[in-house]
Amino acid sequence: MELLTDDIIIDHGMGQARGKAEMEGLGVPFVGLRHLMTNHVPYIDDKGQVNVLCHMTVFVAEAAHAPADLPMVLDTGLDRYVFRNEDGRWKICAIHFTQQRLATWSGAPEAIIAQMAETQTARDARLGR
Repeated sequence: MELLTDDIIIDHGMGQARGKAEMEGLGVPFVGLRHLMTNHVPYIDDKGQVNVLCHMTVFVAEAAHAPADLPMVLDTGLDRYVFRNEDGRWKICAIHFTQQRLATWSGAPEAIIAQMAETQTARDARLGR
């Protein structure tokens, strides 16, 4: 939590959160998750902020409802981390999860699948896709 700013923004397929307390409330309903982050690309955006873009693959390592031997890919996506320097320490001030694709076998409650689809639709509309 010390790597995050107090006013962090989380933009996730399961919803948005502002601040550390709201972020903890997003809660992911899976156990045994392993995240593989690859192809990190740092850049400065048009606001002068330091960003890192990377691909994320989420594996589930333990789940009673998985259709085959584990581990299996649960989710993939493109993540963007935004950093801010606070008192000489670089901290994450925003995380944007985009292009998420949740496995059909996930067993996620229909409400979560609907929320992720709705969030992606809203993002696409904002970006003119």
